[in-house]
Amino acid sequence: MIQYGRIFSSNCMDWRGWMNSNKVAWICLVISVIVLISLITINFVLYAGVVSLGTYFPFIIIMQVLFYKIRNYTIGLLILNTTIILTFLVVYLSIFPSFDYEEGKNLIEKEVGQDNLNFLEVDYKTVPTTDNNQFLYRNLNYYYKIAHLSSEQFFSVDPITGKVFKLNRPFY
Repeated sequence: MIQYGRIFSSNCMDWRGWMNSNKVAWICLVISVIVLISLITINFVLYAGVVSLGTYFPFIIIMQVLFYKIRNYTIGLLILNTTIILTFLVVYLSIFPSFDYEEGKNLIEKEVGQDNLNFLEVDYKTVPTTDNNQFLYRNLNYYYKIAHLSSEQFFSVDPITGKVFKLNRPFY
């Protein structure tokens, strides 16, 4: 039975009476998995996979170890884990490239000087490059094919800077 008066007493940090450690560990684990799946989905749906996920797996492993340790929990470990999850989420969301795949289409329309270009389906949404030598991003640019002036034209857009490159021939 929960003693409601105890929650507001000087010993309110002792929350073992109203929630057991296995529940807390499972809740934290489920939240971290949901966050991870969400971030992976955002990366591949909006940004065509240009963010390097390999740099984040050590953080994910550390979080899982800390969640396991919650089983012998203290309020300090819960606060530490919550802080790690929130920091991880803020850092990951803040490093997404400046332009997503759809915004790259707008940049190409500005470059060509015509709105509503006919973008054709491509097998691969990215092309390799050596320009993005950054730790958090894969060396990829967005790749587009358009039907313009009765011919097919090919473009590449740097997802970080938004620079548009007109390709002389198809990459693939």
